Amino acid sequence: MSGYSENLTSQRIELLLQQLVPALVYGSGTPVANEFPLKVRLQLCWCSVAHTAEQSLDEDTVLPHNDTNTVFYFSSPTFNLPDDPADRHTKLTTLRQAIRLPQRRQTLADAEWVDLLSMQIRSILEKRVQHVSDWVTINTARFSSNSETLKLRRILDSAVVNMQAGIEFCRAQCAECELLCLLPRRHEKAHECTTSHRCRFRCEILDGHDEQEPCGLP
Repeated sequence: MSGYSENLTSQRIELLLQQLVPALVYGSGTPVANEFPLKVRLQLCWCSVAHTAEQSLDEDTVLPHNDTNTVFYFSSPTFNLPDDPADRHTKLTTLRQAIRLPQRRQTLADAEWVDLLSMQIRSILEKRVQHVSDWVTINTARFSSNSETLKLRRILDSAVVNMQAGIEFCRAQCAECELLCLLPRRHEKAHECTTSHRCRFRCEILDGHDEQEPCGLP
């Protein structure tokens, strides 16, 4: 590869690295949703004669995807983003509240219900990961075996592991009842199930009162 093409490769990798964090967190090239979607950049086909370049894909084509506008938590020493437990909590809470499961909590064993909730959240994250991975792949197709490209891939893989950890629930027993804690792992507060800590059903024992009352037990 000529020095000129190596320079173009470095520029491309640098651009992808600059946009990698917003791509992972917001699914776009900037923190503003839909303002700067991830795009297919100009792909260069290097010919042997005089090292001329030909355009093989349209520049600035929006990459097809089934991603969402979900905002994910991400921390990374590589990008000078320290861990922020409060932000991690906020992001996971927003994710949890956006999920609408057909089964209401306490109608299933709580571990099963939390598994279903986690599955839905992981599915949303998988769409983001696929979106960003496709974006990196198509924009490095001409130099996929280049050392800088391989380094970019390792950075991306590490970032994905970080994001997967950020959507995991604590799952310890709530401090007030027997339901599972829905705070992030490694949280700083007491274990919290995020409910009222009361049974949502009517009491099935009629002794002592004339009609069914709210259960009220943890």
